[in-house]
Amino acid sequence: MFVSWMVLFVAACGLPVWLLARDYRLARDTSVADRHDWDLVDIALVRGGRAGRVRAADAVVADLVDRGVLEVSDTHTITPVSPAAGAVTGMEKVVVEYTGKRTARLWSIRNEVTDNCDEEFDSRYRELRKIGVLLSLSGQGMAFAVVHTAMLFLTVPYFLYWIDGIFTSAPLWLWDGPAGRARLLMFLIFAVPVGLVVWRERLFRMTARSPLGDVVAQRLAATATAADGLGRWVALHGLGTTDPDQDDPRPLILGTSAPA
Repeated sequence: MFVSWMVLFVAACGLPVWLLARDYRLARDTSVADRHDWDLVDIALVRGGRAGRVRAADAVVADLVDRGVLEVSDTHTITPVSPAAGAVTGMEKVVVEYTGKRTARLWSIRNEVTDNCDEEFDSRYRELRKIGVLLSLSGQGMAFAVVHTAMLFLTVPYFLYWIDGIFTSAPLWLWDGPAGRARLLMFLIFAVPVGLVVWRERLFRMTARSPLGDVVAQRLAATATAADGLGRWVALHGLGTTDPDQDDPRPLILGTSAPA
């Protein structure tokens, strides 16, 4: 009888284990990600995790300030200096137009970008998933794990009973051992594959980096230099700083907002 339960357990866990092993195998080959054109918004989405969109808005603002398109005052208000000279991307145009119409601080710019750049964010997320640095968060993986395990319960016991004498002489639902042990085994057969899928897809996060994404994120941070500019630095590390120098605009940009 124990062998029958082990067959069912291995069958339930086989596919999630294979998916995890494949993810970590693919993480060894970074050539696809190396060919990607990493601008500061893509970097912010990969490095920012749950706060990726907010990190992207911060990076765009910091980059525009660094390039002299925007300026930040002692009261943390952000205004355009030469709006026609620097806004190139759609997200930059949203920021410049918004700051030119009203008194704007970082928190309101974050809201404006996250509310009005959905299509651009969705497009970028699709591309990052396509190259394998982010995982899909559709929930299909969890649904598949539950259905897969349920189907095993419905089919494998019949198969084991059908080949009578090889594994068991009675179907698994006629368990003749302690009821508590049976409940524990049934729980494990459901919980372990579902837990593996939760681990793989990081279902409690808004965005989930794949193992390849973790490698790429670390490499981007390791290869950054001061010459890359303030926007790229913020995309990698956020606006928070513990020891700013006198000319560092990050504390003024951040104001009373929480770092992303």
